[in-house]
Amino acid sequence: MNNTLLTISDTQRQLALDGIAISTFTLRRWAREGTIPAFFSGNKIFLHYPTVLAVLTNGTAV
Repeated sequence: MNNTLLTISDTQRQLALDGIAISTFTLRRWAREGTIPAFFSGNKIFLHYPTVLAVLTNGTAV
Protein backbone atom coordinates (compact mmCIF):
# COMPACT_ATOMS: atom_id res chain seq x y z
CA MET A 1 0.00 0.00 0.00
CA ASN A 2 3.05 2.30 -0.25
CA ASN A 3 1.99 4.05 -3.46
CA THR A 4 -1.74 3.99 -2.88
CA LEU A 5 -3.93 7.05 -3.17
CA LEU A 6 -7.27 6.62 -1.45
CA THR A 7 -10.39 8.73 -1.35
CA ILE A 8 -11.40 10.26 1.96
CA SER A 9 -13.98 7.51 2.56
CA ASP A 10 -11.53 4.73 1.69
CA THR A 11 -8.87 6.30 3.91
CA GLN A 12 -11.30 6.51 6.83
CA ARG A 13 -12.34 2.89 6.28
CA GLN A 14 -8.71 1.68 6.22
CA LEU A 15 -7.86 3.71 9.33
CA ALA A 16 -10.82 2.10 11.12
CA LEU A 17 -9.52 -1.35 10.13
CA ASP A 18 -6.14 -0.34 11.57
CA GLY A 19 -7.80 0.69 14.84
CA ILE A 20 -7.70 4.46 14.35
CA ALA A 21 -11.03 6.21 14.79
CA ILE A 22 -11.24 9.43 12.78
CA SER A 23 -14.16 10.91 10.89
CA THR A 24 -14.35 11.69 7.19
CA PHE A 25 -15.23 15.27 8.16
CA THR A 26 -11.92 15.62 10.02
CA LEU A 27 -9.95 14.12 7.12
CA ARG A 28 -11.61 16.54 4.66
CA ARG A 29 -10.95 19.52 6.94
CA TRP A 30 -7.30 18.56 7.44
CA ALA A 31 -6.86 18.13 3.68
CA ARG A 32 -8.37 21.56 2.97
CA GLU A 33 -6.27 23.19 5.73
CA GLY A 34 -3.09 21.48 4.53
CA THR A 35 -2.60 19.52 7.76
CA ILE A 36 -2.31 16.37 5.66
CA PRO A 37 -1.03 16.47 2.07
CA ALA A 38 -3.82 15.84 -0.42
CA PHE A 39 -4.46 15.68 -4.14
CA PHE A 40 -7.61 17.36 -5.43
CA SER A 41 -9.38 16.28 -8.61
CA GLY A 42 -12.68 18.00 -9.20
CA ASN A 43 -14.71 17.40 -6.06
CA LYS A 44 -12.64 14.38 -5.02
CA ILE A 45 -9.83 14.44 -2.48
CA PHE A 46 -7.16 11.75 -2.57
CA LEU A 47 -4.79 10.96 0.28
CA HIS A 48 -1.58 8.94 0.33
CA TYR A 49 -2.32 6.43 3.08
CA PRO A 50 1.23 5.99 4.46
CA THR A 51 1.54 9.78 4.72
CA VAL A 52 -1.75 10.00 6.62
CA LEU A 53 -0.46 7.37 9.05
CA ALA A 54 2.79 9.30 9.47
CA VAL A 55 0.91 12.50 10.27
CA LEU A 56 -1.31 10.73 12.78
CA THR A 57 1.53 8.93 14.53
CA ASN A 58 4.41 11.44 14.24
CA GLY A 59 2.64 14.73 13.74
CA THR A 60 4.45 15.36 10.43
CA ALA A 61 4.30 13.96 6.92
CA VAL A 62 7.90 12.76 6.97
